[in-house]
Amino acid sequence: MGAELTNREPFSALDTMPQINATANETSTDEKYLAHEFVTYQGWQEWAEGYTPPEAREAVLAHLRGWMYQSASLSRHCLRLAYILGALARRSAPTERTQWAQTALRGPKWAAADLDDVWCRQFRPSLEEKLRDVSMMGGSLVHIHHVDDVDAGVKRLRLKRWPHEAIYWRAESPGYPGGYYAITSDSGLVRITPGDGHWAIFAHGERWHEFGAVLSVGELFPPSKLSERDEAGLSEAAGRAFVHASLGDGIKIQDENGKAVQKALASAGRARTAMVSPHGTEVDPVQITSDTQFFDRYSMRQLVKIGYAILGIPSPGPGASSTYTPIVGWSVDEALVDKDHEALVRGWNEGIARPFCDVNGIDGLVRLSGERYASPVDRAVAEATRAEAEARTAKATVEKLSVRALALAVQVRAWRDAGLAPIQADVDARADELGTPTILLGAAPAVPVKAPGDIKPAAESPAVSAA
Repeated sequence: MGAELTNREPFSALDTMPQINATANETSTDEKYLAHEFVTYQGWQEWAEGYTPPEAREAVLAHLRGWMYQSASLSRHCLRLAYILGALARRSAPTERTQWAQTALRGPKWAAADLDDVWCRQFRPSLEEKLRDVSMMGGSLVHIHHVDDVDAGVKRLRLKRWPHEAIYWRAESPGYPGGYYAITSDSGLVRITPGDGHWAIFAHGERWHEFGAVLSVGELFPPSKLSERDEAGLSEAAGRAFVHASLGDGIKIQDENGKAVQKALASAGRARTAMVSPHGTEVDPVQITSDTQFFDRYSMRQLVKIGYAILGIPSPGPGASSTYTPIVGWSVDEALVDKDHEALVRGWNEGIARPFCDVNGIDGLVRLSGERYASPVDRAVAEATRAEAEARTAKATVEKLSVRALALAVQVRAWRDAGLAPIQADVDARADELGTPTILLGAAPAVPVKAPGDIKPAAESPAVSAA
């Protein structure tokens, strides 16, 4: 990568009206637009008390209408619930385990190498966060701007995640086309045109926010936390047993013996305590008991709902069809895994790879491809099989080159044995025909010269003898 990078001054305004009617998946030709880095606020100040059921419902309804300012915060708060955090980790695991590669189908290989560098250094480190956005918010948005690498003569990519707090969807109107708009601090409202070289969207559909799991689990989060609080309160009460005394006949609570019993009970439970009660007084421990099965049933119902929303249809366990295995035994529905893969590949290829080639004038095609494995063991087996195949291919290639190199050496020797004097150009041309490295010619072997004494006179002709 070149040492000198140039770009416009930050925080300057840009007139985006020429882009308002741009067509999706067509790279913009406006270099000033492509080089501009839009700026926005990165989130908001969270309130310490979190979300109550009414506030969660308000955030969900706003999200459904296309305003994601509150729901983006709510989706982060949902991670405080272990069920949701574990389900999201499972949802992203298959895609993160995929072996991704950039392939130059046409065009120079350096383009694939540049995109691979962008993938490894800028995109992959926050891949799980983007996949979480796809699951919870319905999609993930990446802002792109191009920076001139003067030394290399290439426009480099700079990526950053655009916060959902600064995105809203609006219906089409006579003055504005419908779709998503970015709220910027420097240039006002900017229409988000996917695939124009400035925006890449990893999602499905024209209203992808309606597929976000936050619409379902967002309202499950506050009551689930309240249930945890109630269960903890019950546990605390159940763990604090107290002592109850029934005074004997004739003993009053406020007389001397009654007060003595009260004083003794006040110290009961402490280390090395003992008491003597009047005749007929009974002292019994009282333990709070309650049916805790309610919390078990409630938690299971919440698990099932979360499993449907984030993992797809949960796997039924043994027994009745209404019985479900714990979430640790669930896996992501294959349809959702394929959906995440398709969104990631399409978003990268159409939103990043193709515009990169267009902007740099590359008459080629670079594509992201991924090979998914069911488990790390399957991945290890596949990689071992691939390595073995590559080794066999390399061995066969070496053998072919050896045969061709030998054929070239035999050809050069045959030329010389025939009395010809091949030059280096002849050898190079023949090497190109055979597809093998050339041979550097040395000096031709000298023909031995015989001494005069060793030369025998030729036989006299009959004419000479007759003379």
